[in-house]
Amino acid sequence: MQAIQMIQHQSLRFDEIERIAYISGMPLANYFLEMDDQEIQIDGFDDQLKKAADEAYARGKHDGMGADTADQIESLEHRVEALQGSCTKAKSQLLAIYQWLGSDDCKTLKGRKAFQEKVRVSWMNTDTY
Repeated sequence: MQAIQMIQHQSLRFDEIERIAYISGMPLANYFLEMDDQEIQIDGFDDQLKKAADEAYARGKHDGMGADTADQIESLEHRVEALQGSCTKAKSQLLAIYQWLGSDDCKTLKGRKAFQEKVRVSWMNTDTY
């Protein structure tokens, strides 16, 4: 009787209740053991259900958008990456021009012609969109 009162006044897990019931010699110990097993199975089912729901959402999103839309999104992502690379290249070229304008090479005709050729080659190798 004392074990039942202790169980009622505390929030214990089923495995703890089963242990107390077994030590106290209560015939309900087997039921609490079964309840502990059921709780473990429910936790496992929750994980499986969440995983299945996530997979279903991803498939539904792909199916809802359609294969064409998914392919277009992937193509646009690649294009954005290419544009980011092109912008980085343009920024470095502008920095080179800025540094050249501050150097002594920009003061001579020979230096300006050489740099003009570098700029032309760089301009021709830059992608346009």
